[in-house]
Amino acid sequence: MLRSRGFTYIGLLIAVVLLGIGLALVGEVWNTAVKRDRERELLFVGDQFRQAIGRYYESSPGVKQYPRKLEDLLEDKRFPVMKRYLRRIYLDPMTGKADWGLVMQGDQILGVYSPSKDTPIKVANFQPLDAFFADSNSYSDWRFIYAPAGAASAGQAAAAADSQIAGARAPNFNPNIANVGAPAGQNPGAPNAIQQDPWVCNAARASDMRECRNAGNREDCENTATQKYNSCMGTGIGAAPGAR
Repeated sequence: MLRSRGFTYIGLLIAVVLLGIGLALVGEVWNTAVKRDRERELLFVGDQFRQAIGRYYESSPGVKQYPRKLEDLLEDKRFPVMKRYLRRIYLDPMTGKADWGLVMQGDQILGVYSPSKDTPIKVANFQPLDAFFADSNSYSDWRFIYAPAGAASAGQAAAAADSQIAGARAPNFNPNIANVGAPAGQNPGAPNAIQQDPWVCNAARASDMRECRNAGNREDCENTATQKYNSCMGTGIGAAPGAR
């Protein structure tokens, strides 16, 4: 009888252990599924912001301008009849708050990103516009930036040119961020590098920004990269992306 009870007790312990392992595995699978859902939502919401910023920029009366605050995407008061480019300020799926990081050029918003430092599950197979997100260290590296028309063609030119200029390899060109700084605030009296070889500046900046992802002081690195880019493009803008 005692031996039978001993076997029963051991059996119960094994069952409890197996149940605990099973629940842990279920919890891990569930957490992974939730995280993947949030990633998909972040890609969707980020693209909604990017499209809205693009519509705001392209609709500019006169000189092209980006919005100065996200609320400008809800109510564009530059026209007699107000325009709307976004239905609402979406919450960041990764934080559950509207605490978006802002990619700035001076006082203008070029794009948004999540401030989350969590490591993404998705590391490949992004849409072409988001290809630069591959192998990112954190969700804050997923930066949804609107690049004006011409950035993609410049990127194709850079990729096709098998040469190394200004320390940047052309295939490293990133059409998602390459033309940041080019559209607004150009000094008409300055030498216009855009009319010569724009992809040189674009490729150099893309390479610099890739290096900044692993830099110890990312903000300072991005400041330097932007200043180099603006100097190359013949602009007088010295603001940095990545500022919130």
